[in-house]
Amino acid sequence: MKEKENLKNNLVLITDVNRSISTVCFGLYFNVGSLIESKKNNGITHLTEHMFFRRLNHIHNKELYYRMESLGGQIRGCTMRQYTCFELTVLSEFAQPAFELMSEFLKDFEWTDDEIKAEKQIVLNEIAEVGNRTDELSAAQMGYDAFLLPVKGTPGSLKRIKAKDINEWKAQYFSCGNCCFVITGNISDAVLFDIRPSLESYKAGPTLPEIQMIPSTAFIRSSAEYLYDDGDENYADVFIYFDLDFQVLDWTQVMIMFDAFCNGDGSKLSFAMKDELGLVYGIDSEVIEYGRYGSLKISWSVADNKLIKSLELFFNLLKEFKSGVTEEEFDSSVVFSTLNMQKYCDNPSDLNNMYGFYDFIVDLPLSITDSVSKRNSIARESIDSVSRKVFKKENMFVEVDFNKKHVDKKQLKALLDGVEI
Repeated sequence: MKEKENLKNNLVLITDVNRSISTVCFGLYFNVGSLIESKKNNGITHLTEHMFFRRLNHIHNKELYYRMESLGGQIRGCTMRQYTCFELTVLSEFAQPAFELMSEFLKDFEWTDDEIKAEKQIVLNEIAEVGNRTDELSAAQMGYDAFLLPVKGTPGSLKRIKAKDINEWKAQYFSCGNCCFVITGNISDAVLFDIRPSLESYKAGPTLPEIQMIPSTAFIRSSAEYLYDDGDENYADVFIYFDLDFQVLDWTQVMIMFDAFCNGDGSKLSFAMKDELGLVYGIDSEVIEYGRYGSLKISWSVADNKLIKSLELFFNLLKEFKSGVTEEEFDSSVVFSTLNMQKYCDNPSDLNNMYGFYDFIVDLPLSITDSVSKRNSIARESIDSVSRKVFKKENMFVEVDFNKKHVDKKQLKALLDGVEI
């Protein structure tokens, strides 16, 4: 059963014990990513993540990899726009030494100039070899230029970052006051008993203010927020977002609606679009959370000569869906969005990530038990109510990338301006 508590040093501890499996996963989630960086220090979070693998407190990289492999596991590090995480999954018999290794991330230490200089070159090589992406779509939809900052930084910004900057960033953001320690899977009561006082012994960091990212135009969108981009291909890309207000919407109900309308090959939208337009890649859809604000993203690619038809079909299907979800659509989606959540209990790594992200990073607490129990209490009418609240023009942001030689922009604009949903 999941337990969540705030320790005396402001560290958040989440545990969910499952004795029916053979592994245990330890995850550390820090509420820091490229979205809180500036052009001047862009890439500092990703570089800090790298530094832990060069030296983790007194454990240098060669010893770190030896200790990881001696436990039959490997620490995974990941820097995202909203957060940074570290994770280690091992057999339950290695739970104690695995915890001791992961707890080193929380100890008070600094890196030297030479260490940072060496790791900085690794990141620069990484950028040169595999590239670095920005998120222009999210920047336009959210209205935040921070999405234009690449997670890894740029050669220019990385060169400006000094050792003092890195160590101050670590002290402020990679501390107990900005961290959630998640333990999922098969771990004994004896090891758990020792973990709490051990974690509370670490230096308390500052509790940082919650960052809320809500577009200034959210829920009051206008036709001015239809963006058109000229391409040179023979196909068009369509991106449609709908604002989600999780202060008034139930997350589980949103996910049921999402699954029924546009998620997966069997959804209403996917089936019809592929059947009538012959989409090669189908529909790409996701629910994106930024705390109590979120967005439902739907996108597809289609030949330029079928662009107008695809948009007309989309909005017709949307109006039909808003008039009432069918019993078949509801039955297939409610199981997927509630009962199906139990599968995460068998995979401690997946469960760990869900707890770290939903409970801590975006503050939308996740309960497998509650989700499963909702299966028999959610009515079709509640999904209809959610769809009517979400699928409104004032919640909608659209971007269409197309070849202007093949598509009449005036016709496209008239279609979008005249949409009634």
